[in-house]
Amino acid sequence: FFFGKLMAERPVFQWQPSYQTARQFQTSASSGASGVLQHRGKAFATVFAVLCLVPTCLSTLKTTFAATHVSSTALPAVVRDDHVATHVRRHPSRSESKMQTFLDKVPAQTSHPGNTDGHSSSSLVTQELNTPQPLPATISAWIWGTVLAPVLYMFLRHIKGRPCAAKFSPLIDECFPEVTPEQWACLATTTAGDADSVVIFTSQGCPFCIRAKKLMHDKGWCFTEINLTEYPERRQDMLSAAGRATVPQIFVNGTHIGGCDDLFAANDAGTLEGLYATAPVTLNPKLQKPSYPPRSPLIVQMSAQQQFLIQGVHYPLGQLLKRFLQPRDAGGLAINDRWFGIRRERDCFTGQHFVDWLIEEFAIPGREEALKVAQSLVDHEVLHAITSPTPHNFEDNDQCYRLQAQEKTGALNTMQIWKQKADPPMIITARLAQMLAEAVALFRDEEGKVDYAALHESDAFRDFQLATCELQAVDFKNMAPDMRKAFCFNIYNILVVHAYGEVGVPKSILGFYNQIRYQIQGQQYSCDDIENGVLRANRKPVVALGPLFGPRDPRLACVMPEVDQRLHFALNCGASSCPAVKYYTAENVDDELTLAAQGFCEQDGNVLVDEDKRILYLSKIFAWYSIDFGSNDLEIANSVLQYLRGSRREQLQQLLNSGSFQIKSLPYDWSNDANTSPPRRLSMKLL
Repeated sequence: FFFGKLMAERPVFQWQPSYQTARQFQTSASSGASGVLQHRGKAFATVFAVLCLVPTCLSTLKTTFAATHVSSTALPAVVRDDHVATHVRRHPSRSESKMQTFLDKVPAQTSHPGNTDGHSSSSLVTQELNTPQPLPATISAWIWGTVLAPVLYMFLRHIKGRPCAAKFSPLIDECFPEVTPEQWACLATTTAGDADSVVIFTSQGCPFCIRAKKLMHDKGWCFTEINLTEYPERRQDMLSAAGRATVPQIFVNGTHIGGCDDLFAANDAGTLEGLYATAPVTLNPKLQKPSYPPRSPLIVQMSAQQQFLIQGVHYPLGQLLKRFLQPRDAGGLAINDRWFGIRRERDCFTGQHFVDWLIEEFAIPGREEALKVAQSLVDHEVLHAITSPTPHNFEDNDQCYRLQAQEKTGALNTMQIWKQKADPPMIITARLAQMLAEAVALFRDEEGKVDYAALHESDAFRDFQLATCELQAVDFKNMAPDMRKAFCFNIYNILVVHAYGEVGVPKSILGFYNQIRYQIQGQQYSCDDIENGVLRANRKPVVALGPLFGPRDPRLACVMPEVDQRLHFALNCGASSCPAVKYYTAENVDDELTLAAQGFCEQDGNVLVDEDKRILYLSKIFAWYSIDFGSNDLEIANSVLQYLRGSRREQLQQLLNSGSFQIKSLPYDWSNDANTSPPRRLSMKLL
């Protein structure tokens, strides 16, 4: 049924690998798999569609022909019992009596518009099932979807690696990507009604959304997922139905559960099962998944890495660095610290050893050819001389060299020297955000925790590290204010996760955000510099004696003209109590900041009104940066008020109207999403 319906709706298709597996197979039958499939593979798809649909069409014609001889108006007992058994098996929490009551009403249904004999539409099914003729369309489709298609899939995946099928391996990968048995089971059993019982609004990469969906998987409940990354226009529907701006937002049979914490609380209290077992209400149109394909994800062309020709093969820089830096016993370079008098040079190697290594590693026939490769690497500043009087010429002797990737520059984006023209700033940040999100997703478990130690060693992260080097060439000084604001939000959030993967997850935050830096337009910017220097118009940080940028600091040319208090709802330092990470655009940054502020302030862990005690509890962010929100408690409270809605806004308004009140800070959770950490190097001198 899955493939047959898919081919009927999408006669040509191709797998879209950038979408997350978690949502690829949770689409309802009403939308098939159109959300994860794109047009291509025309010849294969057309033939396969015919094979899928011919048996079904023939059986459907047979059913239509038999309809003219229908006389029965009630379902036979054996068919009714089978319906009941099937329904109870799929919905063990729903009573058998409810299904039986529904079936009792079947004969009394209104006649089908196309039935000239006046019999109910259920009678057509009855007559067909009573007639000893070939299997009806529904049965043949079920056999195809649950037996034949999976068997064909497993057979093709099995022979994929065989020499006889090597020629067709790309086609098999394209049309039959790897699918787990659980995903096949979900495809075989999910119906539109089943999926609509649970509706979850999510966004891509959200760890809380991942936890909520995992609970649904553990329970065996299929659900409809509305991904706001793919359907951003549906955010207003979520706001209207849930009254909240954060994700996830979960609905069970039309009842709003809340966010991830609310979902687990309802599950622990035992109320979730009861809600799922209740008869579904008429589905709110705001909770229905769009029938049209999702908006194409932001397609950002990846910048090509430098290529180096060695023995007729083009090697990207990332591949070469991986081979240079792998352990020596695995074939890597012999990189050591060396002494020159009283001076020690770290992480270096001799020119002679490098030539020997190239000859052995790449089977280069002679030293002259190896010298040409080494000279090309020097010309592109992949490595450079430390002690040579002619630094631009590679020498096959005891002169020492060091890889640029191992230079101690104090910035995280200097693995290579960027000499090309940079793309527009927002294209770069979109590219980096996409690359980092995809790399992190590979090592995020079902609980939302990240294996940063494994991320540190991955090829995807190394490619991301090289891509950040393009920030060196960004024209930061001449950006328009809105672009600079959005650029800083994105770079700050990217830099924190980059640091977790490269220099380790901090055990203490002291000094960490002032040590992790990017080099942009010849200047270095730490997280503190971006937040307090640029975005806060060089205001004094929380723990400092004065502004970060002195009167002669060239970075003063990049500070914002005024402070936007909403910036504190856009920056995520990695702590659990920080605002959610979002991607900001120059065109819509103002609206995006307002949504971020509303989403942050609607959570009890950030804003809480106690009318009885006349206390306004706020996140510590409002205390640390109180000067940005107001000069006294009343001004701070009014700043918060503008981001509240509904009953929460009314509570705070009543508190303000009734007279004096106190502001107290809520606890701040400094835990992060790290499961493991690479070796910690918190001092930039050790980078």
